[in-house]
Amino acid sequence: MVVATCHSEFVGRIFLDAGAEHVVCIRIKDQVADEACLHFTSTFYSAVFSQKESICKAFEYAQLSVRLNHNAREAEVFQLLVQSDSMKLRKDSKDQHKCNNFGPFSLGMFTLKETAEVTFKTPLPRVTDLVGRQKDMYNLVCKIMTVNNHLLTLIGLPGVGKSALVKSTLQYIKDRNLLRGGLIFMQARSILDSKTFVRHLNEQLISENPVLFGSP
Repeated sequence: MVVATCHSEFVGRIFLDAGAEHVVCIRIKDQVADEACLHFTSTFYSAVFSQKESICKAFEYAQLSVRLNHNAREAEVFQLLVQSDSMKLRKDSKDQHKCNNFGPFSLGMFTLKETAEVTFKTPLPRVTDLVGRQKDMYNLVCKIMTVNNHLLTLIGLPGVGKSALVKSTLQYIKDRNLLRGGLIFMQARSILDSKTFVRHLNEQLISENPVLFGSP
């Protein structure tokens, strides 16, 4: 288990308590630079999936590589937690912890499944300034994907980011084809009565290609 985020030791110990054999995390009082984290994970996974090194050795190589290519401070923020009780351990004469190499892997078969593409007549405008709302977007996606949720309403003061949250959520769903029937994004600000709303909605439901109506 790799928890590649700042101050993640607390979360790492939760995974360790849940039975994870190894957990790579960042010390609870430390942050990690993006470049150092990318360098560490690239080196770590390359060593792991070579099937020639154990998780512990792969961690040592990755930490050393960060120390040599960045600095000692960035290397030391990475921490390896080991679940000794659930592992097949062996000890040498120096009483050092050792574990088996990762693998071996068996060859599998890759199958590309055809899925219906979720499209709009005009592209959905991407939101580039959605900051700190990932949890809200995750919760919204979960509610949308729940079968029994037929109607969701976002309520908030003007300017708090409701429109940006909706656009980002729809883009997330579109990119992953989560709703194979398609998406309809319709501006309702200028609609003053229920009959007009229903008429606009019906026009989109019977259309072969859902139309994107500006910004909400």
